[in-house]
Amino acid sequence: VERLNQSLVRSLKCYAADHQKDWDKWLPLVLMSYRTAKHSSTQETPFKLQFGREPRTPVDVELDTGSPPAQLATDYARQLREQHCLARELGQNRIVAAQQQQSTSYNKSI
Repeated sequence: VERLNQSLVRSLKCYAADHQKDWDKWLPLVLMSYRTAKHSSTQETPFKLQFGREPRTPVDVELDTGSPPAQLATDYARQLREQHCLARELGQNRIVAAQQQQSTSYNKSI
C-alpha cells in the first residue's frame, strides 16, 4: 500500500496545478496509468492480475484492435476464469522469485 501511495503522489505531482487544489481531477487518469503499467515484480499489470485480461483502452476501441471474436457467454466466462487463474498464479510465482532475488541481494550487502 505504501508503494502504491508513493507512486500515486509522485504521478499526481506531475499533473496537479501549482497549488495542488485540482489533484482529484487527475486521479482517474493516474489510477488508469498505474493499473495498466507492468510492474517489475510480477511482470504483469494490476488490471490483468485483477481481471485476467488486459483492458480495452480508448485507443484500442478507436483502432478496433484486439476485438475478441463473438462467442457464447458461457465460453467467454470459462476462458476468462482460466486466464484469470493463470495470470494470478504467474504473478504470485514472479513475486516469490522477486522476493528471493531481493533477499539474496540484501544478504550480500550485509
